[in-house]
Amino acid sequence: MTMQSIIGGLTIPHHVEAVIGAPNDLTGYLIDAAAEKVAFIFKIPKSGTITEIGFRTGAVTIADTLKIGLYTVDTSNNPTTTAYGGMVAGTQATPAANTWYNVALGTNCTATADDAAAVVIEFNSYVAGNLRIAALDGSSGSSGNICGFPESKQYTASWANIAARPVFSIKYSDGSYGFIYGCYPVSAVTETAFNSSSTPDERGLKFSIPFPARLSGFWLNYRVTGVTGSADVVLYDSDGTTVLQTHTIDFQKVNASLEQGHILSSCRKADDYHVELILRFHRQCGCYHGLFRGGAELSSDDPDRRLGLDRYHDKASVDGAGP
Repeated sequence: MTMQSIIGGLTIPHHVEAVIGAPNDLTGYLIDAAAEKVAFIFKIPKSGTITEIGFRTGAVTIADTLKIGLYTVDTSNNPTTTAYGGMVAGTQATPAANTWYNVALGTNCTATADDAAAVVIEFNSYVAGNLRIAALDGSSGSSGNICGFPESKQYTASWANIAARPVFSIKYSDGSYGFIYGCYPVSAVTETAFNSSSTPDERGLKFSIPFPARLSGFWLNYRVTGVTGSADVVLYDSDGTTVLQTHTIDFQKVNASLEQGHILSSCRKADDYHVELILRFHRQCGCYHGLFRGGAELSSDDPDRRLGLDRYHDKASVDGAGP
């Protein structure tokens, strides 16, 4: 079959709807009373047996044992108290601050693809707990427009939507993690600052895809100190040195936070390619990236770093020399 066009394209990794702006994007939502809880509503990505749920804490003032489970949802898209798929919730004792946990269910869950379900995180038996459950806020923590589906909710006196993307994962008995579009199981969000005199002076991603394809562009989340200067986004071939395409960003002409550019090149199946940001003038630039943990974006061969269809990882090189 000849190469076919995908209408609208295919982003690898998919675009983060919440514009990541700072490490405190994972501040999270407070639960500090017996009835309070946080939930993430989503569609089951594939049929199978779910054995673990991953989640992240924010600040912990007083630690109480947490209960984590999967529940059905009602007609208002709120969690019920009915266990989904016959599961029994798992628990996490003495949760620490800003920590990712993978919690085994007390009884595994029999899941059916496309069912609506809710991951609910609450106190197992409230004593004096005061802590936060992480969700991915947008820039400045106020991106109300990102609260779509899957969605995040918080219960105090009643269920209410949270303007943040879900941060959780589900693991199946076959060792795989379900891909859930719009869910970001990150344990950290980091800004890496560098300029044209830094060593190394390039930052980028190494990636491969499981089928032949044509690369048509890129997206990049970054911050620039100063309004002059430029940078090149360079696509290297699998040898790590051959330049396939270059896109120049003029910081005086673009919004210095999110860049989308055109790079046209064919990519071979399973080969490693490299996309790097190279600053051409002495200006400070910060690139944001997340450490993804045992979750919906991950594959079993790279359980802490994967984002996209096959794999990628952060890389750096010196003086334009490539990987």
